[in-house]
Amino acid sequence: TKRKRLYVAENYSCRVRAIDLQGVVSTILPSCGEKGDFEDPYDQTIPDYGNISMGYDGHLYQLGIRNALRRINFEIKRVEYITRRGSGSGGDVTDGPIEKASFPYAKYFTMTPDGSAWLAPGGNATTIAAKSGGYRIRKIDIPHNMVSTVAGNGEPDQVDGPKEKSRTFMVYGLAYSGSYIYFFDNYRMGGLGEKPKPHYGYYLRRLDVSTNEVVTLGGASVASGIKRGEIRDGSIKEATYPYSSNIVADNDGNLYFLERRSIRRIKTNCQCK
Repeated sequence: TKRKRLYVAENYSCRVRAIDLQGVVSTILPSCGEKGDFEDPYDQTIPDYGNISMGYDGHLYQLGIRNALRRINFEIKRVEYITRRGSGSGGDVTDGPIEKASFPYAKYFTMTPDGSAWLAPGGNATTIAAKSGGYRIRKIDIPHNMVSTVAGNGEPDQVDGPKEKSRTFMVYGLAYSGSYIYFFDNYRMGGLGEKPKPHYGYYLRRLDVSTNEVVTLGGASVASGIKRGEIRDGSIKEATYPYSSNIVADNDGNLYFLERRSIRRIKTNCQCK
């Protein structure tokens, strides 16, 4: 990050910690219920946890499972609630002005240079279908105080195209790099009781932040006969991504992600033959 630190969010403890270039570890947000160095309008760290992402404004953002999006403002040493408290606690998906929007089961997110946050739900397929109407990617346009759905419509499928036609299944991770948001979209019926369609699969996909068009870059479909856990390296198109999640990007066009017990890399600008 610009601050030359690695930031780590600890699940279930509420803590956010920093590791500097000398290897010194410090706590940014304290344990649940404790008062920290950053002023919080609720006086103490509320019981919440979630993923973090560094914004291009130099501040750290956290997407909590209960209270959605917060900004850890380093300049004024304050925790700022971008969305209303409790807006991530369940219920139906609601777009519109930020103060009225809701973000049930939101989990994965990334920030873009225009100050927007892009997010997708996490959890098992049955929970998302029954309670949150997930299967979509949404945008929190912080500068303009507006929330909108940019891909998918709540129906599980895997279809490329513009916002009106694109469909997503289970999104695992979001990462911004070079005007695109990359994400893994993996087929998970999770007890929905539906026979998989032949085109369902385990894919790496890309969302254009200027047009909101979704394109599938690679992966394997159910119909290809690939084994569920088969992992193959190679070109983006030919590689497989059966257990991929938690994707991040660096400044050189590389994507890094978890694949069960290993870390893999994708070179998005590779002129490989």
